[in-house]
Amino acid sequence: MNSNVLIIFLKYPVPGMVKSRLALHLGNERAAEIYKKIAETIVQKVTPASSEDYILEICFSPQEDEKLVRKWLVENEYFSPQQGSDLGERMLNAFKHVFEKGCKRAVLIGSDCPDISRGIITQSFDMLKAKHIVLGPTYDGGYYLIGVREPIPELFSNIEWGTEKVLSQTTDKINAAGLSLCLLPMLRDIDRVEDLQYYNLDL
Repeated sequence: MNSNVLIIFLKYPVPGMVKSRLALHLGNERAAEIYKKIAETIVQKVTPASSEDYILEICFSPQEDEKLVRKWLVENEYFSPQQGSDLGERMLNAFKHVFEKGCKRAVLIGSDCPDISRGIITQSFDMLKAKHIVLGPTYDGGYYLIGVREPIPELFSNIEWGTEKVLSQTTDKINAAGLSLCLLPMLRDIDRVEDLQYYNLDL
């Protein structure tokens, strides 16, 4: 396996199972359509030009939707199910999975940030040559990207996922552990109707 692995967390776009905050205003069907388009856009934008750049690993949920995910994103080679009881455990297990396969540097993103790019991913891997951790902060207090050189369990436990405290709680843990950190440019993810208006996407 390439030393660099990009993990994308995504869900199969089942109405009622994705983008719950959008669904409150737009309905389950429309929210699922929007999520599907965003996820496809992100996968397309970050798919490496060459396997020498990095390997793309699709980490999907729910586990039983593997056939549907493979049919949806059939061009990719590497798929694995998300495993764990909460987001932190699922992220940690995803990192463990790729490092066990021989990865040296791993970056994980979600499927919410249309501004993500192949350039940002490449920059992240470059940063990891000098720093223990790289984070891509979002305007709502979370992060759209995390990169590490080894699994670090404390970064994924006792975090208030889905709140504005995620980034600050994570950086506090990094500082407490004496680890080095590099921050990427701040970006906006799509969780609310206001975010759609900001992007003015053709959805």
